[in-house]
Amino acid sequence: MSYLQVIDPIAPRYTTLETSTVPVNLKGVADSTLTVALHPKNPDVGTKTVHVSKRLLIDQVDAKALKEGENATAADGTVTSVDATPNLDNKDYKKTIKLTWLADTPQSPMLEVFCVYFDHIIAKAVLGKDEDFKQYIGHKTRWEIPMLGEPELANVKKDQVIQLQRRGFFRVDVAPAPPSPHTGKATPLVLFHVPDGHTKEMPGQVSDTY
Repeated sequence: MSYLQVIDPIAPRYTTLETSTVPVNLKGVADSTLTVALHPKNPDVGTKTVHVSKRLLIDQVDAKALKEGENATAADGTVTSVDATPNLDNKDYKKTIKLTWLADTPQSPMLEVFCVYFDHIIAKAVLGKDEDFKQYIGHKTRWEIPMLGEPELANVKKDQVIQLQRRGFFRVDVAPAPPSPHTGKATPLVLFHVPDGHTKEMPGQVSDTY
């Protein structure tokens, strides 16, 4: 049994966005909340509250994938905003672009998150008999990516394994904490990436696999 087979059935699902977000303005949508499962196939994991708002935030990479005719406006280069009309009657999800989103509303304050990724210490998988391993070390092996997280991430515990939607599995290295009375600063959530065999392991990538 692989590590992925162990953690996938029990890891709760959460959402984060990269800090270079793009606002999405939805027409005719009122602020509301939804109760959704933390795991799509395991109700024992529990539930979480998801906020819905007329203004959402999405990743820049997703915004660039949108096209006119999909009730969105996109521009070359950096996308500054998207205007969208909800189409809740269309249930044909297979032909749509999948967006990772968070509501941009005071009722749903986002959490400061750092996702930490690691690479192999030795850059080459198999060394030849006469090769010196020192030729393949010294490269960058750690990336720390600032993210914005949904407020429900405030409930995770140290060493818990969770899944971030379309980003993969992570272990909680530092759990979030409220502002310290000494510094006045909150402790951000620090997550260590857990490799699971997928090819997209580097930061700055999202996938439809997860």
